[in-house]
Amino acid sequence: MAPARTLAGRLVALQVLLIIGLLSLVTIVHAFAGFVLYARALDRVAADVAGHIASAIDRGNAEGVSAQEAAEQANADLPDEVRPTIRILVYDENGRLIAGEPVGERSVFDRLFEDFAGIAGLRGAAAAFEGGSVRVLVSTERYREQLFLYLAETLPFGVIALIIAVAGGRAIATQAVTPLIDVTVRLRALASGDFTPRPVATAARDEIGELARAYNDAVVQVQSAFARRDQAELKVRQFVADAGHELRTPLTVVMGYMDALKDGIVTEPQKVARVYAVIADECLRMRATIRQLIYLTRLDADEKPAETPVDLVDLVDEITAVLQPLIPTLEVSLPPEDVRVMVLADRGELREAISNVLDNALKYAGETLIRCSLSAEDRTAIVEVTDHGAGMSEEDVAHVFDRFHRGSDRGEIEGSGLGLSIVKRSIERIGGQVTLASRLGQGTTVTIRLPLAAEAISFTK
Repeated sequence: MAPARTLAGRLVALQVLLIIGLLSLVTIVHAFAGFVLYARALDRVAADVAGHIASAIDRGNAEGVSAQEAAEQANADLPDEVRPTIRILVYDENGRLIAGEPVGERSVFDRLFEDFAGIAGLRGAAAAFEGGSVRVLVSTERYREQLFLYLAETLPFGVIALIIAVAGGRAIATQAVTPLIDVTVRLRALASGDFTPRPVATAARDEIGELARAYNDAVVQVQSAFARRDQAELKVRQFVADAGHELRTPLTVVMGYMDALKDGIVTEPQKVARVYAVIADECLRMRATIRQLIYLTRLDADEKPAETPVDLVDLVDEITAVLQPLIPTLEVSLPPEDVRVMVLADRGELREAISNVLDNALKYAGETLIRCSLSAEDRTAIVEVTDHGAGMSEEDVAHVFDRFHRGSDRGEIEGSGLGLSIVKRSIERIGGQVTLASRLGQGTTVTIRLPLAAEAISFTK
């Protein structure tokens, strides 16, 4: 947090310096403007005094009065408020001072202030008379006193303004850098391995607010990435567990028969042939199980399948035509030939799902009647497979879509218990739904519902 505090301190210091500069600039400009006006007024007074003195000396010369006496008399006639602000110097035609006191030694501060007065336009005045000239110098002492009084009155307000600036600047800077502090704390938590999403709350629309929002988005992405990683690891563990669970029995059978052949326990040709046949059957069973496991693992992937328009009428007709020789009791009900029922799906996955449902009916329904129908209603395509076999108990129905679950009354029917799991996952991946209804002794009905394609619910060729 140290860098953020340092930044806040720098922001406050910068704000204070800026306010000091602005106050100083306003004070200087205000004082300079006042002095310019004051200088113009004094210059006008000096010009009037210089003209008055020169006229008085000219009159004195005509009356036989010396220039010095005439100048002193004219100075005495000036108003009392004017005399302290001016200095009168009278020179003869040779430039010698004949009246007035010369300017004495001045301090550095006096010279600097007089230079400032000259910049502001304070020049004094001069006038000529017969036989010489008069120069009137203007004193800046009164204005200097006024300036110091003005500064003394302004200083308390400047101090109060600085105090307000420091307090307000610190509050503003703290509020501005709070998202930076929060982002720093949370980044350190991320660096230490804590990936719990803790968004930074900010309503600012500036760059710092954008930084906080960018951090929030990044945290969400990191959290999602780790969630996907954990999900992938879980799927790998699930696959390993499933494979180990399902392959353990056939591998045990194969290894047992192989040991029997190797140890010479089975030697009769007929028994040896039977052992080889059992090993071959178990290998075929393992291969089928592995294929289904890999296929189910692929279905569990997060990637959405590549969807294309699929005509369910053609697809169901194609599947049932292949299975018809295996299921003599199969009855198929499809819409009229000129009607098409279109859905968006991966054709291969959808074919696998419908085939698995029919294959399941073939296994468990025996030679009873099996019906497969296709219809469309309320923007939904419905594929329904009904058999009149032994049915299932309520407990079996509750777990029928679980992996490796097989009915309690399956008898000698072979299978891995993955078929309906594949059906459920395939249908859900394309936004559909699959349900199963069954009763002991009354058969089973599997219903697949799929959303119809938006661009063509159904149309005629």
